[in-house]
Amino acid sequence: MAADLQLAYFLQALITAAVATGTEARQGAASVVEILGIAADLADATGGSSPEDVFRTWRVAHLPGILRPESDAPESGRAGFRAYDEMLEDLLRTTA
Repeated sequence: MAADLQLAYFLQALITAAVATGTEARQGAASVVEILGIAADLADATGGSSPEDVFRTWRVAHLPGILRPESDAPESGRAGFRAYDEMLEDLLRTTA
């Protein structure tokens, strides 16, 4: 579980960097999934930390705080995170 939490922070950083640089989800999501897969393998070579589990953890631990109405995130940032959430869900569902 500790590895999943650390990887969720890593995923948050990846998506934040992508959104901040203006990389659209259609362009960046596949790279995020690839990088997350490599990081998960490095963190736990037994397969205990899967990208799908890390994504679910990120979705519960980080995404609500960004999307809540009183968040200080700009609407463009919220839209970017929503787009990455949707694209990552689609990509990880097809790889699972």
